[in-house]
Amino acid sequence: MKSRNLIPVAALALLTVGGAVLAAEPEPTTLKAIMAGMRVEMSRIHEALWTEDFDTMSTAARAVADHPHVSAEERTRIQGLLGPDFGGFVAADKAVHDAAVRLSEAAAANDMDKSLKELDAVQTGCVACHTDYRERLLPAKTSP
Repeated sequence: MKSRNLIPVAALALLTVGGAVLAAEPEPTTLKAIMAGMRVEMSRIHEALWTEDFDTMSTAARAVADHPHVSAEERTRIQGLLGPDFGGFVAADKAVHDAAVRLSEAAAANDMDKSLKELDAVQTGCVACHTDYRERLLPAKTSP
């Protein structure tokens, strides 16, 4: 290979490696962005349920369980808004996480009955968290 051909190859290798390193560092995430991602994954779970696509159900449930964490700034904002109730918020997130892991495992085993039971646990956890914390975490509404 001629030396003038090595420059584009080296540049491409550098960009590929550099891009992989940059892509590996997660961007700070807001609660709103995380909830939007979880909404998409919950929709995938429901669609997979209707079609008995256990692989997709398992993958989507795992994505719910392994959702990104909020940034440090967002965590501070949430703690400030919830005050002493922050611990309950963290516990609610863990309950949804644990149920989503169980759902992923049940779906991976093609166990419809267990999948339905764990989906109910995930949804119950989501609704309970929204009922207890959503209004306090929404951005303040301004009057016109």
